[in-house]
Order: sequence, then C-alpha cells, then structure tokens
Amino acid sequence: MRYFVDGYNLLFHLTKKRNPLRQYRHELITYFATSISSFLDVVLVFDGSDPHEKHSTKHHIGQVEIIYTPLCMTADFYIFEEVQLHKNPAHTTVVSNDQELIIRCRALGAKTLSLTDFLSYIAKKNEKKKRSLATPAQETPQEISRLLKIFEKKLKEP
Repeated sequence: MRYFVDGYNLLFHLTKKRNPLRQYRHELITYFATSISSFLDVVLVFDGSDPHEKHSTKHHIGQVEIIYTPLCMTADFYIFEEVQLHKNPAHTTVVSNDQELIIRCRALGAKTLSLTDFLSYIAKKNEKKKRSLATPAQETPQEISRLLKIFEKKLKEP
C-alpha cells in the first residue's frame, strides 16, 4: 500500500506556527524517514518550493519519497494525478483533511485517511514495534524440546 500524504496539510494540522516553516518541514520529513518508513511506503507531497521549477522535484530520505510540486500545481492536484495514473488505485491511500481531494480520490478507488486517523494508525504501529523490541521471545523448556525434535527430524530426512 502506497500512502500519499498531503505534506503541508499534515504540517499545519500538527502546528499552527508558520515560521520557520522550513524547520518544521525538515522535522516532519526526518520523523517520517526515521520512524515510519520501516513499515509504510510513504510519499510526502508538498506544494512547490522553487518558483523557477516547471516540473516536480523528487528525492528520497531513507525510504520516504519527498515531492515538491511545480509552482503552478497544488499538492492536492499532484496526489490526485498520481492516484489516477496508478495501475491499481485501490493499492493507494490518500492522507489529507481536504474533503475535495478525498472525494475525488475515493471516486477513483483509492482508500483515504484523515490526518487524525493516520496519526493514530502510526502511533499504534510504533507502539506495537516498541513492544515487540522490548519483549524478547521467551523459550520455555517445552518449546525448546519441541523445536529440537523438529530439527532432529529434519536432519534425518534424505
């Protein structure tokens, strides 16, 4: 599943501060690259950054793809186009609170998540990941004996 995240929509949902925007954007991208990319295929889409760019710019930080749209294109339109061009829109999820974008992408067959639902989903995944790392598997004597029998049986097979 590929997640297209409306970057500024999420950023402004998390903070009402507009300055320094570059710093908040960098922190958001860093968080995605370090905490989320291990379990989600994420594309962060931001409205254009360079007034001289006629095409979108793309780069990766870790597994996260970061896209800046051309100046004349909104992130919403870019996301809609990507969903429209996707071989199977049902394998995409659009993350935004923009109702027009959500309606248009659902009509194409994409899944959608509100920003709040997406943040809750991430929090649950991160918590599950932390629990699995914090609790190493405990091998009981019965489990060790069972695994040993399986291993010995496999060794005897031709």
